[in-house]
Amino acid sequence: MIDAVNASGIYHNASFNFSEQKGWELEDYHIGEEIQEINNIKLVKIISFPIQIFLNISGEFSSSCPKVGKIRSKLLNNKFNIKVYYQDNERIISGEIGCFPAFTSFNKTIQLPVFELPAGEYTYEVNGNHSGSFTLATDNNL
Repeated sequence: MIDAVNASGIYHNASFNFSEQKGWELEDYHIGEEIQEINNIKLVKIISFPIQIFLNISGEFSSSCPKVGKIRSKLLNNKFNIKVYYQDNERIISGEIGCFPAFTSFNKTIQLPVFELPAGEYTYEVNGNHSGSFTLATDNNL
């Protein structure tokens, strides 16, 4: 995955080719599509030391095809920006994969990289629609 200025991990499956004449050239890429069916985000804080923070992301797809794909987490100014993308969504849209209507629940747990972060208030945002916060009372290192 490759980041854009305002879109973490938006470019997926990039492939490059190297030639002596031109150097590295981008051959192909896919623009990821963020999952819109997220219904709930639950923060789980493990009170061991060092502290561990997990986000349990859940929702429901309206057909049998969509799946949770790549996930990108980026920390900037005490804010975690998390992007959750569909897996192989371009194949579903193109009709390459046949789907049938069926509500399909999904659940994905991701760990936020909080080891060695200083004490403070942190926020998170998932796909621009779900947000929350947590506090590290002390520096989170050994």
